[in-house]
Amino acid sequence: MGIMLDEYDIGIAFGVERMGPILPEGGDRRGGGAKPTRIQGPHPKGREQTKEQRDMAPDHFDYFSVPIPDYLLDSPVGQSMTQTGQNVVEMYNLSREEMDAFALRSHQKLAAAYDAGFYKDEVVPLEVEKPVFDENGVWVEEEKGPMILFDEDECLRRDTSMEKLAKLKPVAGIVSYGGHSLEITAGNSCLRNAGVSATLLMSEEMAIKLRLEPMARIIGIGNGGVKQQIMGMGPVVSTKKALKRYGLEPDQIDRVEFNEAFACQVIASLREIGIPEERVNVNGGSCGIGHPIGATGSRLVMTVCRELRRSGKRYGICTQCCGHGEGATTLFERMD
Repeated sequence: MGIMLDEYDIGIAFGVERMGPILPEGGDRRGGGAKPTRIQGPHPKGREQTKEQRDMAPDHFDYFSVPIPDYLLDSPVGQSMTQTGQNVVEMYNLSREEMDAFALRSHQKLAAAYDAGFYKDEVVPLEVEKPVFDENGVWVEEEKGPMILFDEDECLRRDTSMEKLAKLKPVAGIVSYGGHSLEITAGNSCLRNAGVSATLLMSEEMAIKLRLEPMARIIGIGNGGVKQQIMGMGPVVSTKKALKRYGLEPDQIDRVEFNEAFACQVIASLREIGIPEERVNVNGGSCGIGHPIGATGSRLVMTVCRELRRSGKRYGICTQCCGHGEGATTLFERMD
């Protein structure tokens, strides 16, 4: 946006996130006992709800085909993202089996992309010390492990299966405000890991001046929002806005990088937007890659632009949901 506004003509967008547990002084290595902080504990006014905030938006059915159930509208605001995943499951009556199947495909596509070398020019390999764990899986800090080349996402489960996913219990702490079964598990959710990403952006004039060949150009952006209780559905609003603003139809979009915070939100969002899954996250998504929140946006941009070049396709989009209900969508076109 800064480049569009002529504030500058070249820049690097960075994203950094560490999603592991925050250890309190003297806390155990499994992350137990962390004291609340101003980030973990929001201001109480953020939990207040007016009638306008409670009721469905007047233009809800411009974007969604189903209503938000009353029991979700009446549920507290400021819910965990995992809880909002359960809410989306109930709003769209999704099954555990279809979510697990989506997550399994994410791991399989990611493994295939690694084996084909797709990520070789995207992932920066690092030489790191392999941590030592005790018989309970707790890191033994004082012991030194061997040095290894860390060049593949740690969350990828090449040997996962529907049977293994089916054995996982629902994530602790979620509830059903409608009295339904709990369906969100670690297997059909994104993984919590650390990540850093960087993307080089510039104006067309600067690219010509530097004699660089861009992978793709940004042709538009869209932003929108939904109620916090169904936060994962934000990309539905932002994507429909972006497509309408720039005169594109869903069937014109060849490739999508959709952040897989939860399998349920991608399944439901694609249903509402009208883009088939075979065009989405064709090289795997966050169910396999992991979702270090601050770093994912830049990674999505990078991956979709590289995939447009690899596949020879024309239009791509990347979407993001945000914890408080926002949605962001960026439209891309391959340069040639």
